Amino acid sequence: MHIVGNWIGLNALATGTALGNGEDGINLEDHVNNNHVYQNIIVNNGSDGVVIWAAEENFIYDNWIGVLPDGTPMGNGTFKIDGTSRNPYNTGALSKGNYGIHVLSGSDDNVIERNHIAYNGQYGIYLSAETSYSTDEDGGVVGDPEDESARCANQRNLISQNWIYGNQAYQGIRNRNGTNPCALLQNAWDASPPILSGSNNTNTNLVTLTLPQK
Repeated sequence: MHIVGNWIGLNALATGTALGNGEDGINLEDHVNNNHVYQNIIVNNGSDGVVIWAAEENFIYDNWIGVLPDGTPMGNGTFKIDGTSRNPYNTGALSKGNYGIHVLSGSDDNVIERNHIAYNGQYGIYLSAETSYSTDEDGGVVGDPEDESARCANQRNLISQNWIYGNQAYQGIRNRNGTNPCALLQNAWDASPPILSGSNNTNTNLVTLTLPQK
């Protein structure tokens, strides 16, 4: 499936902050695999811009998430300018979601590249493996750290050549709880730090060679 060229959360004139969806902009969940999501504008939504959860081999590229192509801040989740919420669906404190792109448990071999991810309520990209989703063949809960047979980590995801800036959480990209080998290459951010500054390897996740902001 190809999801391409959509304006999600705003009208055809690219105006209005009260047009977002109540939850996620795009959600790929429960083995929704081998999809291409590109050249979309995804803003003003009540939770995450894009969610990948227990899904594999999806390609998320050349999207504008939380920001318009002309640089206008729109955000997803609770994004505030001068203390005023940009999203009518989520006007309180930061809650679940609010990420530009959220990769949850059991999501492997996905590619996230060349996206502009800005002005979202929390991290630009969040890879989290702490959330349970289902049971494995032995009845163990996926995401249960006490069950070694439960598959909970996100593995072999590639995050490359994204512009990540102006998001309200501390990191541009956050890895958490069992997020195993995922390459993070040539991303540009102004959050400080993205994971660690410079070229470092943190829990087998590589951060190197940042690009200038565009």
